[in-house]
Amino acid sequence: MEDQQKALQRIHAHLAKGGRFICTLHNPPVRMKGEDGRLRLYGEFPLPEDGTLLLWGLSQYVPGNLLVSGLQLYEEYDAGGIMRQKTMLDVRFRLVEKAEFTALAQEAGFTIVALYGNYDRSPFEEGSSPFMIWEMTGGA
Repeated sequence: MEDQQKALQRIHAHLAKGGRFICTLHNPPVRMKGEDGRLRLYGEFPLPEDGTLLLWGLSQYVPGNLLVSGLQLYEEYDAGGIMRQKTMLDVRFRLVEKAEFTALAQEAGFTIVALYGNYDRSPFEEGSSPFMIWEMTGGA
C-alpha cells in the first residue's frame, strides 16, 4: 500500500492546478468471480496488416490478500489464418477495494469528482460494475 500512496502523491504533485486525473481499477467483487484458473478468450481484434490478434487469459485469485496471478496469451494470425506469433505474459496484481482507494486518493490530496462503473460513464454499482473509474482533481 505504501507504493500506491507514493505513486498517487507524485501524480498529484505533477498535476496542473485544477487538472484532472482518471484512474481505472477493477471492481474486486466482480473481478474475483472470474478468477478461477480457467482459460478464457478475452477478445479478437483486427491487426493493421489484415491479420487478427486473439487475447486469451487465465488467472487465479488468492483468498485473503486480494492478489491475482495468471497468464495472458497473445496469438497473432495472418489474413489466411496462419499463426505468426504467440506471446505469453505473466500477470500479477492486487485488487484494491473502493474504501481503500478513496482513503489513498484523499490522503494524496485528490478531490474525488466522480466514480463511474464503466467506460460509458455509467454510475458505479458495487455488485455489478466491472470497473471503478475515478475522476479526481488536484494539483499544486
